[in-house]
Amino acid sequence: MLIKCPECELQVSDKAVSCPHCGYPLKEPTKNKRRCSSKRMKLPNGFGRITEIKGRNLRKPFRVMVTIGKTQTGRPVGRLLKPQAYFSTYNEAYEALVEYNKNPYDLDDDLTMSDLYSRWFDNELANSSDAYRRTVSSSWAYCSEIYNMRAKDLRARHIKGCIEHGTRLETRGKNKGKLVTPSAGTKTKIKSLFNVMLDYALEYEIVDRNYARTFEISSDVIQEVEKNKRQHINFTD
Repeated sequence: MLIKCPECELQVSDKAVSCPHCGYPLKEPTKNKRRCSSKRMKLPNGFGRITEIKGRNLRKPFRVMVTIGKTQTGRPVGRLLKPQAYFSTYNEAYEALVEYNKNPYDLDDDLTMSDLYSRWFDNELANSSDAYRRTVSSSWAYCSEIYNMRAKDLRARHIKGCIEHGTRLETRGKNKGKLVTPSAGTKTKIKSLFNVMLDYALEYEIVDRNYARTFEISSDVIQEVEKNKRQHINFTD
């Protein structure tokens, strides 16, 4: 006979000791369930699941699965949490799952480049210097043509387009109010921006390849950067 698991609400056998889907104990005495629930907070539907692997004497027996979708019948589809899926305690596993659900990237198939940039900037540059954050923001301003593009559709040609033909509206100085193109130095910074931002996207499976690392900045740009460096060297007698 099938019954509904009170934890994940999926169908399980009434003879099961624990739910095979989420690991929720089904045959423990009431007092044990009450004690367990005080330590292990209940997971909302679709939040993911934490399973304790027993009988193997594992150092990290708590396995975390995240929900990445549902079947046509409504059954959750999961995968192991990345980059780490196994934890020493339930609370550690729970905290990791909560952190993942703050930004469940792989649930959003239409994540735009603008969304990706915002999440990467907020999460990865939170402890960076203000000067570096301003440099990144200035470089990103030249990439407006791809802001609304889906991150998964980005290719090398789009990145090269931002580097070679990107423009931004100048907000100060003698060119205020005019569209300006990136200098050679800024072009290298745009390339570096895409390198690290797409590394981040690859780690969280937003993209399946970092196309920024499939090509090098052109030799003309490198030569111009070196020339500008030499021109700014101060010589003394």
